[in-house]
Amino acid sequence: MHKLLNNSWEYIQEPYSDVSSRYKGFGSKLFGVMSSSLPLHYQNLKFYRSISNQTEDVFAICEGLGHDYGIQLDPDCEAICLWDDKTHIEIGYWSEDEYIESVEFIKANFQQ
Repeated sequence: MHKLLNNSWEYIQEPYSDVSSRYKGFGSKLFGVMSSSLPLHYQNLKFYRSISNQTEDVFAICEGLGHDYGIQLDPDCEAICLWDDKTHIEIGYWSEDEYIESVEFIKANFQQ
């Protein structure tokens, strides 16, 4: 397992099979939606789990497409967080369709 440090947060990389087994919370279908709607983005995701804070959350980083960005699924806040170095959005239970809104945000903000 690969460890990353980010300030006081520690992460380990995990395969998607582990993510899909352990996480059933809010936004859990996002990566399946991405695999059909944004296949290149899905193929370039690396998944992480924090071992120091918010250990139930899912973190993913999309790299290698010319515009890196991050995804966090937070079951406590019921939010999908999308961010890069310029923008950040939280799409939550209040959204009419959190998956469509997330995919549209990625298309509008994280594609070159």
